[in-house]
Amino acid sequence: MASAVRALAVLTVLCCLSGCEDYGTQGLTITNETSEPVQVIYRRQMGPTPNVVDDLVAEVGASQGQTIIGLHQTEAPCLRGTLVAVQDGREIATLSQPCEGDEWVITTPDS
Repeated sequence: MASAVRALAVLTVLCCLSGCEDYGTQGLTITNETSEPVQVIYRRQMGPTPNVVDDLVAEVGASQGQTIIGLHQTEAPCLRGTLVAVQDGREIATLSQPCEGDEWVITTPDS
């Protein structure tokens, strides 16, 4: 499944570079307002057993934003799992069941 998501992401980027305008999804905008890059992981349960899968969705640089297009096309307008922001190996923020068109702003967690 991870390879299918990656393939879809690559296809989306290629389409974007070639001048496509209609992606079939609004995407999900992620803004990293911290001073360090974050990895965005999609965490979800696979199948009827308690198997949890983490897939890397994006790496967003410090003080940068990114729109993720195609992630919702693999499931539904709202995802079943949770997005997790990881910085320096620790989870700093989560967003449960994000929907197309949502915007997630990641800020520095309170220490």
